[in-house]
Amino acid sequence: MARKGMSGKGKKRQGGNDRWQGNSAVLLAPLEDAHLGSWWRSIGGIRHRLAQPVAADSFAFFRCAYGLMMAWTMTYYLFGGRAERLLFGTIVKFRYQGFEWVPVFGKTGSLTLCWIAFLAALALGLGVRYRTAAAAFATCYGVMFFYDVSNYNNHDYLVVMFGFIFALVPHSSVATIGRSTSPRSIPTWGLWLLMFSIALPYFFGGLAKLNYDWLVLHEPMTVWFSQGRVEGLDRTVSNPELWGSLLSLGGLAFDLLIVPLLLWRRTRVVAYLACVAFHVANSQLFNIGPFPWLMIAATPVLFAPAWPQRFRLTKRIPLPSSHPLPPLAPWVTILLTGWLILQLVLPFRHLLYPGPVHWNEEGARFAWRMKLRDKVATTIFHVSEGEGPWTRVEGLDFALTKRQIRKMEHKPEMVRQFATFLGNKLDPTGTKQLRIRVDYSVSLNGRKAQPLIDPAIDLLSLERRVPSSKWLLPLAQ
Repeated sequence: MARKGMSGKGKKRQGGNDRWQGNSAVLLAPLEDAHLGSWWRSIGGIRHRLAQPVAADSFAFFRCAYGLMMAWTMTYYLFGGRAERLLFGTIVKFRYQGFEWVPVFGKTGSLTLCWIAFLAALALGLGVRYRTAAAAFATCYGVMFFYDVSNYNNHDYLVVMFGFIFALVPHSSVATIGRSTSPRSIPTWGLWLLMFSIALPYFFGGLAKLNYDWLVLHEPMTVWFSQGRVEGLDRTVSNPELWGSLLSLGGLAFDLLIVPLLLWRRTRVVAYLACVAFHVANSQLFNIGPFPWLMIAATPVLFAPAWPQRFRLTKRIPLPSSHPLPPLAPWVTILLTGWLILQLVLPFRHLLYPGPVHWNEEGARFAWRMKLRDKVATTIFHVSEGEGPWTRVEGLDFALTKRQIRKMEHKPEMVRQFATFLGNKLDPTGTKQLRIRVDYSVSLNGRKAQPLIDPAIDLLSLERRVPSSKWLLPLAQ
């Protein structure tokens, strides 16, 4: 009898005229039958639901804005000296652990990457072979992203992510050059994927602020205002504690609430005006590159998919019902599921390591931890040959740029990598039995400076993936 009942439900799903009712029945199948076949049919229903077409206007509008914005950004690499400062002009390359295989090119290769990225971004913005252009730009920009960990920025990670999304999602002929007969639509999964990616820095940026320093001490904002170290201000401000608390608590509320307020139609306009004001203020106060403008352009994707039609930015053309979209291929389903899980897990990986993440920096990257800590460090290397006396290394500018030295104040792993470089430079043959230690004292968010790396540890004896407990000291207060 159970089989007959299940068969009848299956026939109803197959013969139903209403697509939504059919999908709903499939989605509810796991609650009625625990067999693997029912689960598989439910997955199939989800795949069909995610393949339903929605208007591509907002997706294509952001694609155009993103492409033109990235083309403008690449001009700073090509003509503003950024390629030399960040890519081929540095002596030491601090590599990402696990991504040492990403190639690092010299001047000619690096400039070639920049030119390809520039032309691809321009083509993406103009709608010329946009999926191929998106893949080319994301690949080139991604390679440059992994050149040197001292160049890491959350917004660069987001730029690469957006580029690959535009390459993956088929999204019609909206805002393209030339004629096309393809429907002006996008599969639901493509729009939701982009919306999810836009929400990531807001949501996880807010979660990261739920720590003692930000909530109670209102740091690092207070110390920045009290010492006049906010990039957009050339002086200290009166009552820095008040400004620090306002920006800390206001930033937390903004990050956690802005996405729900943008998704709710009644609060959407006010929320977007607040979003624009927030990002414009950040662009003036902090040197964070194109990130504020990128998010101002990206956030309207959270609106109704066809919102550009209301402002005549795209033509008002209804979705053609005669162009059903195919369901997600199994390999795409697996790829997207894995990617979504990865993005949800990465921001929490710092919990696997002992000590606060803003002290040891383990698990800080790819986790949307933005403007959460201030570090002022003193870094002095000492070298000894065999059991001989220790000799202080005078200055680091013979090998590092000012930016790299400043970034090394935050990241102890960069100190270990530089010690390896120093050892190879002083003893290229490996016959001198060199030892290198460092006096590395760090002040975190206005605290008294304290050692972060054990000064008795020979940095050259450390393995590449040595646990932090073997060479890092805990935060004392």
